[in-house]
Amino acid sequence: MASIPQRPDGAVGTRDRTPSEAVIALLLAEACPPDDVVPTPETPLTDGGLELSSLDLVRAIVGIEESLGIELGDEEVMDADLRTVADVLALVARATPPHPNPPYPNR
Repeated sequence: MASIPQRPDGAVGTRDRTPSEAVIALLLAEACPPDDVVPTPETPLTDGGLELSSLDLVRAIVGIEESLGIELGDEEVMDADLRTVADVLALVARATPPHPNPPYPNR
């Protein structure tokens, strides 16, 4: 799997986490998983996993873009078959390289 781009300043927007950890944290911030679900790359985004609605997923993707300082193309997101955490990680890994001056401040 390709590596997830980091912002030029090394920040990932969610403290001292790797980009993959940041993506999972941002997905969890929007999720309502059962207490026994520990996210792994194979964890489903919806039923039986993180229990994300389509709106939750959109919010998480926007948060990922802002936190990592990347841009995920609308068409690429719409065409992506996002079923698992690994699918989101792969989408982010294919993202536009980090912008040198992200439009959003680091959270």
